[in-house]
Amino acid sequence: MKRYYEMVSGIVKALDGVDIEVKEGERIILLGPSGSGKTTILRYLAGLEGVFVEYGPGSCIWMPQQPMALRNTVIGERSIANDLYPNLPVCSEYLMNKFCLNVDNNQLVEDLSGGEVQRLVLLRQFSLQPSLLLLDECTASLDGESVRNIENEILRMKGEGCSIVLATHNIHQAKRLADEIIVLNKGKALDHQDAVAQSILSGEFFG
Repeated sequence: MKRYYEMVSGIVKALDGVDIEVKEGERIILLGPSGSGKTTILRYLAGLEGVFVEYGPGSCIWMPQQPMALRNTVIGERSIANDLYPNLPVCSEYLMNKFCLNVDNNQLVEDLSGGEVQRLVLLRQFSLQPSLLLLDECTASLDGESVRNIENEILRMKGEGCSIVLATHNIHQAKRLADEIIVLNKGKALDHQDAVAQSILSGEFFG
């Protein structure tokens, strides 16, 4: 049985009045401008703010805003999941195709473009097949086709019961993916009827 993840109001001091419960197969979108508290929430859910969280297949996987490769070649990076967990189904080839990552297996990561590194690290994290996937601006700076392919994979994973919490400042992405949207501004969760929340949800304001 997959775990439920709860964030109780007041535990994270940088935030005020934020309550989150992540249920199995649910997609929660954290929407708000830079500095609104999105990353702080993800860090808490990822166990980086003093709360123990289990990592790995069937548990939690976190994709930070600044992705970092762990090995120096493409084949090394895409093989991490199966090297660590040999019983996992091999899906890196599927994700290479899904993410249109047309690079040579022996190519050095340092020779890839920023967008290619971002997609390669996403491949690594998605390959771990988590039950809770935490994504911080995971499609920032990517081209439209890459964004569409990654969003489609997020939708597929939701269909398999994976819970997803994704931080974005892109209202269109939020509306495409969300089961629930939490609007944040200056460390507070806003009621959707709040004037600032309305301007954020309309795409008018992100100051």
